[in-house]
Amino acid sequence: MSNPLNHKRNFFLMFSGAAILMLLAMFVPRQLALPILYRAQTTVTIDPQRYRELYDADGRLDADFDAVVFQAQRIMAARYPGFGEAELAYTITQQSTGLDVYVDATDPQVARRVASEFADMLVLTVRAAGGREILRNLLGWEITLAVRGQSAVDPATVMLREFLRQAIFAFNRPIEPVAEYVQFSALPSADQYDLVRAVEYRLHELIAIEIPQTPDADKQQRLALMRDTLRAFIATVTTTNPALSFDATQTVVVWRSTVVVASTPLPRYIDWAVGFSVLFGLLATAFLFLFDRSVGVVDRVREIWRFRVLLGYLVQRNLLIRYKGSFLGFAWTQIVPMAQLLVYWVVFGYFLQGNALPLYPLFVVCGLLPWIFTSEAIAMAVRSVHDNANLVRQAYFPREVLPVSSVLTSMVNFLLSLPVLFVFMLGIRWVTYGTLSMPWTVIYLPVVLLVHLIFLIGLALLLTALAIYTIDTIHFVGIFLQIWFFLNPIVYSLVSVNPSFARLMRWVNPLASIIEYYREIVYGIPQIGVLPTPGIPAAESILRTLLTGLVVFAVGYWLFRRVHDSVSERL
Repeated sequence: MSNPLNHKRNFFLMFSGAAILMLLAMFVPRQLALPILYRAQTTVTIDPQRYRELYDADGRLDADFDAVVFQAQRIMAARYPGFGEAELAYTITQQSTGLDVYVDATDPQVARRVASEFADMLVLTVRAAGGREILRNLLGWEITLAVRGQSAVDPATVMLREFLRQAIFAFNRPIEPVAEYVQFSALPSADQYDLVRAVEYRLHELIAIEIPQTPDADKQQRLALMRDTLRAFIATVTTTNPALSFDATQTVVVWRSTVVVASTPLPRYIDWAVGFSVLFGLLATAFLFLFDRSVGVVDRVREIWRFRVLLGYLVQRNLLIRYKGSFLGFAWTQIVPMAQLLVYWVVFGYFLQGNALPLYPLFVVCGLLPWIFTSEAIAMAVRSVHDNANLVRQAYFPREVLPVSSVLTSMVNFLLSLPVLFVFMLGIRWVTYGTLSMPWTVIYLPVVLLVHLIFLIGLALLLTALAIYTIDTIHFVGIFLQIWFFLNPIVYSLVSVNPSFARLMRWVNPLASIIEYYREIVYGIPQIGVLPTPGIPAAESILRTLLTGLVVFAVGYWLFRRVHDSVSERL
């Protein structure tokens, strides 16, 4: 005769092994996928007295400095596509004497070169930030001079008037005539230097961004003329005064130190990922042991397993009933998401101008399919006990089978609809990249699906238990699903909304994070104007969502167990 204690011990051993394997599958692939990176470091020193507008009252760099960093970053991104992403990442941290700038790249020489250019661009943009206002005033003085009918008195003045004639610069405030006229040569040397940097930054904008991205030939010609005018001004003033030439390493009010590159690559912490997976798997087993003492979950799992044939029958019956009498049958699993995708694409992509995101159809379908899975599972599960009232009254079986079968039915539909996702992915990659290959990150789909399934079963048990208490829950769920749709990043990206709201959604709404996981491994992280690159979600984010899903599962199962034995009397 079998010993129940041995059965429980074997169950906990199996669970512990499965939990460790699942965690290894969640964390280790991401660490292995991380590129081998070398880090280059340099320091940018800024004089807080001269550039006090970049600092707040507490001496911290403020939003004005963020704008400076953005200006430097956009030039670097134009020079180096992928700048700011995993294989060419950068970090800026404020220190007491300035900024530490780090650049990570797959090659140490690339890291050194890009760090040097990025730090130079930061120095240039800081000085250009002050130089733009000086230039605006100087151009206003030139307008005053021109209105008085006075001719240009030196080559620099001739170039400044060309700036006005060609409308090369756009300022936050319009250029206005001023009463006092001051020549460029009469400005303090520091102001001259900053003004030349403002001109130089505008030249970088034209060369790196505006001219390459302008298909109009006439506009390209106008931009090329602006570029030549800017170069002529820089050459004119630096020939007259060589001290105005740009040198980011010169120890003045803003300068950078020598770039240093680490001789060894950054650690990927694979051993930490393995150790954490083992430790967390053992902790999960300990938690299950304590939870089992409260609700007897191990015995319930064994009992549900004995009724696995009934579970399979209910899933099969749900699928057959759904498509009974239908000419197209299971083809509707492809047609429904395709039709919904078309509607959302037209409404949000064109009528509401949401198609600024690249590859928008793929973006939508990556969120739409998990949502259809979730909404169908919850809508079916919350009615499952009431819809099978006769079966509940006539025979005994674990009542958990009913909501779980609803979730599994929707999961089968979800799996059958995945060809829509793969067709979209292959088609768009063919049009965009000229290849029919799939990103290797799709192998991570089962991990995300498992996290999704844990959360869904827990939510289904919780709502089904509430529906047994009161049938009003069924009507509430119908309204809730309509609202919940717009609280998830299906037709929009959380990257584009308020950061505080996005953070709140990720913490209180696990489905928002789950949809982002599906999207990241198939589509990538959405960015306006940048083609996304698929990747593996961050391990800490997956862990957070898994923990939330397990809490929902524990609460849902505990509540369902409270009403399990009285289901027949409540129907």
